[in-house]
Amino acid sequence: MKSTLKQLLFFFILILLNVRCEDLENSLNDQCIKGKYIGENCAGVIIQLLEEHRIAQDWVSIDGKRTYTNAVVASIDTTFARQTGNIGNYFSGDSIFYFQYINGGYPLYQYIFCEPSASITITYLSEKPCLNNEIIQP
Repeated sequence: MKSTLKQLLFFFILILLNVRCEDLENSLNDQCIKGKYIGENCAGVIIQLLEEHRIAQDWVSIDGKRTYTNAVVASIDTTFARQTGNIGNYFSGDSIFYFQYINGGYPLYQYIFCEPSASITITYLSEKPCLNNEIIQP
């Protein structure tokens, strides 16, 4: 009887920990992250992160001519882009901005090969940092 109770308590604790980890992961997505536009690939825009974040990746371009460090490939939420209107101002030259995202990029069109493919979708852009990491809804 005691061992069954201990097993139930153990599983209950595991479930609680799993839920807390998922909540933490989801809240991390809502932070405003500082980034710098560094280019495009066929799957989206390439952003170099100017602070540490778990979405950052290092990779070499398909042609082997460029190495990207602490960067991410991002799709742009089309609804957000239409509402913003001047989204091109953020993705030119060496522009620096703050952004929020959701996990997952838009799927690639059939027969297009891009590496890496977009791993996030940008849902918010700003020239200024979010106040106290507030969550901005598009």
